[in-house]
Amino acid sequence: MHFTSDVLAAPGVNQRTLIMIRWFAVTGQTCALLVAHGIIGINLPLGAALGIVGLSCLVNLYAMKSDSSAFPRQRKVAAYLAFDLSQLSALLALTGGLENPFAILVLAPVIVATTLLRRFYAVSLAVVSLVCISLLALFGIPFEWPGHIQDFPALYKAGLWFALIFSVGFIAFYVWRTTSEARKLQDALGAVRNALAHQQQVAALGAQAAATAHELGSPLNTISLIASDLEDGLSEDSPHYEDIRILTSQVRRCRDILAEFAREPSETAEDLMEPLTPLALLSLLADKHRGENPRVRVTIAESTTSGPPPSIRKSPELAYGLGNLIQNAIQFARSEVRLIFGWDDNILSVVIHDDGRGFSNSVLARIGEPYISTRKTTGKNMGLGIFIARTLLEMTDASVTFRNASTGGAEICVIWSRNSIDIKHESK
Repeated sequence: MHFTSDVLAAPGVNQRTLIMIRWFAVTGQTCALLVAHGIIGINLPLGAALGIVGLSCLVNLYAMKSDSSAFPRQRKVAAYLAFDLSQLSALLALTGGLENPFAILVLAPVIVATTLLRRFYAVSLAVVSLVCISLLALFGIPFEWPGHIQDFPALYKAGLWFALIFSVGFIAFYVWRTTSEARKLQDALGAVRNALAHQQQVAALGAQAAATAHELGSPLNTISLIASDLEDGLSEDSPHYEDIRILTSQVRRCRDILAEFAREPSETAEDLMEPLTPLALLSLLADKHRGENPRVRVTIAESTTSGPPPSIRKSPELAYGLGNLIQNAIQFARSEVRLIFGWDDNILSVVIHDDGRGFSNSVLARIGEPYISTRKTTGKNMGLGIFIARTLLEMTDASVTFRNASTGGAEICVIWSRNSIDIKHESK
């Protein structure tokens, strides 16, 4: 699961909520000013103070009408919170500075920022709040308290300033840590859900494959019998003889593929135990699929190597996954497919490059997902080949990336850690 930088806030909080909170703050500020000045009798610069509150109303009206997609939402929320902090500080400066009991509210924008925003914006808001608190301590207009209340001593004001500074730092750090842990847990939960859904898709595909193999058996036998009869009834001089011969060979291949589904895992255990070098493995898989497109030349090249070659166990996941990608490259290539392998003490890499038209941008953005086909005839292709190949290779701890080569054509890069693919490393 991904959380991009453009999300407005944490789940359940949006711009409408922040606007509603600002209206609530405007109402509270107005009532506090009127009660303090009219009922309690504190002498306040009421006109200037109400003007600052009115400015907040104008900003809120602008926020209600503005396009939320005008610029990144995180930046937008940070700007609005910075305004709220500045507006509150200006209002406090006119109404007693740190002597005002509502000075504690300068913590609110910082708490909101550390809860909703990325670290950069949260730290920036915390710095702005520290500056505002310090300015209030130095330049705040003191209250003219009614009755015989004395002015607060300087030591008390200094202690209040330090308490607010400390509170900003402590609360911001504490809230950021707790929300950060919550986000990590949420990300982990999303990753688990994605992995579970991925495995469910694989299991569903396995069930579909088994059912398909069973259903295809009878019609394939019928096609095989008819094709054999047609081949026996035609002479080699017939213009249709070559087509019928290709048809029968492809029917035999289909039957061999279906037979693979029916084989027990124990039947192939001995074949899979013999370790192979990267060159031997790629040669074996390339030879299996060269007939897909006889016009295409398959070359195997060795890139940078270091130390002895890995000893690779030919697991079904590795054979089918890597073989499927090679088959796909042969089908789409114009004239050549290059298989380039290399290794060092840490990794083994295989690059499959074809000189075809490459991946389109729309396919490249979603390649590896089920039912995404790279073929134009999407109505006849389910788009499961690359998904299955990628899934099987990831089961061998491989990392699979898809891109278009700078020289043209498609390029698939498969990378394993040496410990996960090399039998000799596994035994250490």
